[in-house]
Amino acid sequence: MRQHLLVTLVALAALGAGGARAAPTDDALPDPQSATALPGVSVTGANDAIESPAFPGTTATIDASDIDATVNAVDVEDAVKYLPSLFVRKRNYGDTQPVLATRTTGLGASARSLVYADDILLSALIANNNTIGAPRWGLVAPEEIQRVDFLYGPFSAAWPGNSVGGVLLITTRMPDKLEWTLKQTEALQTFGYYDTYGSYLTSNSAGTIGDKVGRLSFFLAVNREESFSQPLAFVTNGGAFAAGTSGTIPALTKTGTAGNVVGAGGLLHSIMDNYKLKLAVDLNDWLKASYTIGYWDNTTFSTVQSYLTTGNGTPTFGGVSGFANNTYNLGEQHLMHALSLKTDTGGNWDWELIATRYDYLQSLQRSPAGVTTGTNYTTNGLIARMDGTGWMTQDVKAIWRPTGLEGPHELSAGFHHDQYKLENPTWNAPSWLTSPDNGNNTVSTYGRGKTETWALWLQEAWSFAPGWKLTIGGRGETGVMEGHELRVQITGGAVEAFELMGRMGVDFALKNVAGTRDPLTEIHPWYVLAEFSSGEPGSAEASMERFLASGLEDGLIRDAVVAQTDAQAKALWAIRENQSPAQKPEGATWKHDVSVPVSQVAAFLDKATAAMQAFAPGARIAAFGHMGDGNIHYDVLRPDGGSDTEHAARRDAGSRIVHDIVASMGGSISAEHGLGSMKTEEARRYKSAVEIEALTAIRRALDPKRIMNPRVLF
Repeated sequence: MRQHLLVTLVALAALGAGGARAAPTDDALPDPQSATALPGVSVTGANDAIESPAFPGTTATIDASDIDATVNAVDVEDAVKYLPSLFVRKRNYGDTQPVLATRTTGLGASARSLVYADDILLSALIANNNTIGAPRWGLVAPEEIQRVDFLYGPFSAAWPGNSVGGVLLITTRMPDKLEWTLKQTEALQTFGYYDTYGSYLTSNSAGTIGDKVGRLSFFLAVNREESFSQPLAFVTNGGAFAAGTSGTIPALTKTGTAGNVVGAGGLLHSIMDNYKLKLAVDLNDWLKASYTIGYWDNTTFSTVQSYLTTGNGTPTFGGVSGFANNTYNLGEQHLMHALSLKTDTGGNWDWELIATRYDYLQSLQRSPAGVTTGTNYTTNGLIARMDGTGWMTQDVKAIWRPTGLEGPHELSAGFHHDQYKLENPTWNAPSWLTSPDNGNNTVSTYGRGKTETWALWLQEAWSFAPGWKLTIGGRGETGVMEGHELRVQITGGAVEAFELMGRMGVDFALKNVAGTRDPLTEIHPWYVLAEFSSGEPGSAEASMERFLASGLEDGLIRDAVVAQTDAQAKALWAIRENQSPAQKPEGATWKHDVSVPVSQVAAFLDKATAAMQAFAPGARIAAFGHMGDGNIHYDVLRPDGGSDTEHAARRDAGSRIVHDIVASMGGSISAEHGLGSMKTEEARRYKSAVEIEALTAIRRALDPKRIMNPRVLF
């Protein structure tokens, strides 16, 4: 029986979302590229094409001559997109999110395939998604590619475990004499879907120059691309038709639910500049030192097109918040360094040392919180930053061929170390266009963390008969994560409760519940009530101490109070348990009992609150819930001094906005208390026809006469 119980209330510094605000997705879009027959790409499965260490699996290769003859390569991802069983999601020229997918991994698993250029990792392992996790393709110029090899599957100890999808190896060349290129590419894409029709131009100017003088060689590449994209998303409004407007296009989502289209989003205007310099020096006949530096600059503006008009034909957003979600300004500057020493002895031994560093010098995205009248946005908004994000890698590799290059044995070994850092605060901004880069210095969400990995590997490749090769290897990896979130590892599994409360709900309890008092001396936007218990003396205390120490050290906790008696514990719990009763004297309320994935709670609160403030200015948000299962009671109270009748009349429209956000995050509109009779029709909007039919069939089988709760469910 558990005997030791501790309760603490902590004030949070910020509610972290753990990721950047994603650009609009194109999952529901048709292929904007025209269907043009292209010549076949020459590929080969010969393993001897791959440089050592030996790779025992299936490979595909395309070299510079094949690329020139068969691919109109505006950028590097174009050069690889026709390799077998690969898919590069390049939605438009200038796309910053061209994720590589394979036959074993999808577009949402960017970290399950690895992309290297001359053993420099281009994969952005700060994320595993189809947004910020895309490889940094722009650090390679198409003109410098010598060959591209794709290694299918995790069949070599030389590559880490997240190479499950495969490894893409880009090999570039260095000039052996003076050479230069100038290239101007113009691309025009026509597009027509729903009420969006247009032609979108891309202009790419590229130049390279390289030479070898004695033992020193260099290669400089400069590239500038300005592009306009087709819509990357369409703005939908569920099954609703915005009041007083025309232009809504009735449509269904891929699950068969209503998804009326009201406009186009993600119309990007991007300007990208790439600069890359490679230097190499032959230290002797068999040892080469190389240094690479790359700089990438990107400015992108995402705009929207509304299909809605008022009665007199004036364009309007119709109060649909999705237009704000597809509007942003983005500025980025990245810097990459790589240094290597590599041998080519032609004999028994070869080795390589390589170190890389990648830094987000600046990454700043500004977006509005919502829409107002006409085609205007709210003045306030959000500023998401990723400055300080980056990674470093170091590798040592050695190969021993006991009987020479043509011998049957090749023994290879290596050491690997990497360190990744994510810094992703999102700041509240009084003016999303003109506020300082840190807004008003209050954090809306904060995602950050650091990982570090060490690995040792050993592999033997033995060609024991003509056409036969046996490869045996092993790889050991260990790593650490420096927690910048409250982790269950810290608490030792002793957490009994972890309840989130916003300040508005706490204020209501202090105001309307007799005997309640503020447990902390200062006011904070968010609080967590945590309860720890254990059957072992001292264990709960130790868990709580680790929890508080970690949160305070990482800057996630601002203040805390620990209950010393049962009476103090009950007083803290009274604040949480009276969150709902304390709202009654405050007037009309739109209540929502929803759930989202735990990792999306902060993002949901951020999005929903911005949408509610745009839809119902002055509305008071009281949010509280159980963090363990992502259950949030999101209650929207009438403005202070406002009309209960007017607020109640807007409940359905307001709740639809909240529920649409929940559905977009893979959540549920009914988490703890069921659908009941009020949400039955609402649930039909979010369930497919197949789901509804299945639920109806179950109801008919169990309750054919509808005796049990006749007005509830389907």
